[in-house]
Amino acid sequence: LADTRDEWKMNKAGYKARIKKNLSDNFAAFINGSQELYFSLIDYPENAVNAEKTVSESQWLNRQAVYKDALGKGINMTVSLNNEMLVKEAVINDLSALGDISGKEHYDIPFKLTSNNSIDIEVGGKFLSEEKIITTDKTVKIIDNKGITSYILAPKAMDSEGNAINISIEYKLTKGGITLTKKLPTSWLKNASYPVRTDATVSYYSGAGDGRADGAGCAAGAG
Repeated sequence: LADTRDEWKMNKAGYKARIKKNLSDNFAAFINGSQELYFSLIDYPENAVNAEKTVSESQWLNRQAVYKDALGKGINMTVSLNNEMLVKEAVINDLSALGDISGKEHYDIPFKLTSNNSIDIEVGGKFLSEEKIITTDKTVKIIDNKGITSYILAPKAMDSEGNAINISIEYKLTKGGITLTKKLPTSWLKNASYPVRTDATVSYYSGAGDGRADGAGCAAGAG
């Protein structure tokens, strides 16, 4: 990650990336040729959140930014990079960070996807522009009007003991872009060992594999 005044940049892989130092709209950008994909939160903490580079883990040295309490007290967000993909993870430090989840089937973590181009989501022959809402645990294609395709890999959640499950993402077409909502089963969360990590991994090709960029953590199978 090359350091600039307001963000970090990565230009030494098959794609480019930008990570903002201050948590705000378009905090992470994945650039595949002429296609730029921007990730934003739906809601932001009242107090400013500044990212910090990971310095304690050798495999992430200079390749990961951490936004502490970005998704609520006790729920951090990380953005990690390797040569093939950008991994955005929510890290839930303790069950209590989720609040009261009794009576709920899922704990939802939403964020927003936008682009410099006109984009559509395709999975299993279905297009978000036609369906308006698609919920899937599969890898999806992000197709733009200039013929560029990127991928969001099949998502997982993993606890601190390595227990992983497939989860679903709901893709919803809105006026402001596409809302992606990760849906974590509360029955699994109640019995997990914390911290729990859950990812959304974007890559420039579908063969990048599933999971965290380091091949660990959520790497047991998904992105």
